[in-house]
Amino acid sequence: MGRKNATGNKTSTVDRYRQELGRQEKKVTAEHRREIKRLKSEQETVSYWKMFSKNLITRLLNIEYPLIQAPMSPLTTPELVASVSNAGDEIRHVRSLTNKLFGVNLFIPSIQYDILPHEIDSVRKELKKLIVDKRLKNFSIYIDSIPVKLTKDIFSEQIEIVLNEKVSVLSFTFGCLSDDIINKCKQLGIKLIGTATTTKEAVFLKHRGCDAICLQGSEAGGHRGSFLTNDIETIEQSTIGLQSLLSQTTQFIDPTVYPLIAAGGIMDGIGLANAI
Repeated sequence: MGRKNATGNKTSTVDRYRQELGRQEKKVTAEHRREIKRLKSEQETVSYWKMFSKNLITRLLNIEYPLIQAPMSPLTTPELVASVSNAGDEIRHVRSLTNKLFGVNLFIPSIQYDILPHEIDSVRKELKKLIVDKRLKNFSIYIDSIPVKLTKDIFSEQIEIVLNEKVSVLSFTFGCLSDDIINKCKQLGIKLIGTATTTKEAVFLKHRGCDAICLQGSEAGGHRGSFLTNDIETIEQSTIGLQSLLSQTTQFIDPTVYPLIAAGGIMDGIGLANAI
């Protein structure tokens, strides 16, 4: 007995068996090729890290690999910091979980301004107008009852804790530390890492005494670390991608003698290789 194939010819049981055997062989061969590719990729990754494991940043921070866990306020937990380091109270908590180096990241506070009563009234008026325009019928918050007060400046308290605990690394964003704080950190051996989104910011931070600079491309999620952006031109400059930022900055700062850290959109081996 036979079965007709697509051309109308009959195929015997033996032919069908041979065809199925051929398909199975192809399947095994494809799976074998994928496994070889996977193993080769792992071997290349190991070789890659052996090649690039030591550079300026690993020597500066005394770490094994040039990888740094990005600060993610408020999502970064002591357990997360400790796990990355191993491959106040929070600082001591992290120290209790790892004997490896870790850093603390702080936001440079913006200039505090007095808020005048007529400015508050103006904002409330606009909010009420927005509720009417958007027809937010179920909006249950009474605008006039919302309290308005300046946020408490805790930066000085945070710095005091960092200095008292003598953390290994202090990184910061949205500006630069004062000369007094920089000098105190230097005296205690605390390494300083500033955040830059433009070449101008990077050069500024280097001249202020940072031991390394984190270059944050526009691909980076969350907050943008820009601080020298007071007009349209500088704001536009701060929105360039990581590779362009690296290229522009290395024209003014030699990465072979000064540590630059790449941040923003690094999601695979190619991005990692390009950054390093």
